[in-house]
Amino acid sequence: MTFRHTGLTQSCAQRFCEQFAFAGAGDALLHLIDGLVEQEIGRNNAHRARRFDPRQFPVERLILTQQVLSGLGVGLEAVTAEVFRVRQAEPLPIPAKHSGDVAAEQAKLRKAVDEVSSELESLAEKAGETSAEIFEALGMILLDESLFDAAVAQLDDGWEAGTAFVNAMETFAELLSGDPTFEERIADIRDLAKRVAANVHGISLGLDLPETGEFVIVGEDFSPADTAQFTSAVVGVITIQGGPPSPTAIICRSKSLPAVVSCSGSKEPKKGQM
Repeated sequence: MTFRHTGLTQSCAQRFCEQFAFAGAGDALLHLIDGLVEQEIGRNNAHRARRFDPRQFPVERLILTQQVLSGLGVGLEAVTAEVFRVRQAEPLPIPAKHSGDVAAEQAKLRKAVDEVSSELESLAEKAGETSAEIFEALGMILLDESLFDAAVAQLDDGWEAGTAFVNAMETFAELLSGDPTFEERIADIRDLAKRVAANVHGISLGLDLPETGEFVIVGEDFSPADTAQFTSAVVGVITIQGGPPSPTAIICRSKSLPAVVSCSGSKEPKKGQM
């Protein structure tokens, strides 16, 4: 673990204190200090070591600046940087019915689907080869006419455009559920539906990441569209959810970006912590 320390001088025994935090010195610790001092000043002066009392130094002022979190590591790289907690996007409106104009809702939905499709194409151009393949697959799902027809059926049932598309996509997601191979993909297609609904209601899903400096970003999870927004300031990623086949893991691995996924303890680090 890494600590920030204050008030310690530079003797060999004090350097030992810098490496190991303690609130008081027991016999075992004093013995270790004796051994370290003997190595540095010689056995003839070993009696001086016994005069050293580490409790005279303000070790209680040692401040923990890093903590150990458990999760699934991605890649072989490591990084130390400031924590940046990604702000959660504005929630979607609750499911609602439309006023009765099905044609207007259908036009609104078609416009939203086309605009999200264009956004995916733009993000794919910025992303690497691995990410581009993911965006291509998501784009094919998004523009599938059978999916749009299912959403129109939801419009006929009275649901407004955003809710209709979410409902239609959820039906598609249910077809994939239960198969471990597709579990991570379910989150991807649900994110597609969320983006269409957000477009319908004028809600931005941008991550608003820093452009300069170096940061380890922490969030619930990141979709393919999210990862394409990573700036050069992002040098590491931690997610509370996700797994080895998640978009975060796949894309971070392809970019040699250090990441830890499925890390429930990442709820604890605060913005600005190292």
